[in-house]
Amino acid sequence: MLIKVLVSMSGPSETYTGGQVYEVADERAARLIARGAAEAVEETALAAEPGVATEPDMIAETPAPTPKRGRRK
Repeated sequence: MLIKVLVSMSGPSETYTGGQVYEVADERAARLIARGAAEAVEETALAAEPGVATEPDMIAETPAPTPKRGRRK
């Protein structure tokens, strides 16, 4: 389902930027719409807006662990 995210938010596996359009699972879309964080978008409206993102631009990634410094115990 296509949704337009109204507020920026991020989670453990994704980041959404406010004002962007994303394709998400129906269950997730229903939860975001019920919370007021997103609104449904029709497929025909997408053709009218050039350059609309259909996937998250940025995905939150866990940084690689850095080696510990200092003496070994």
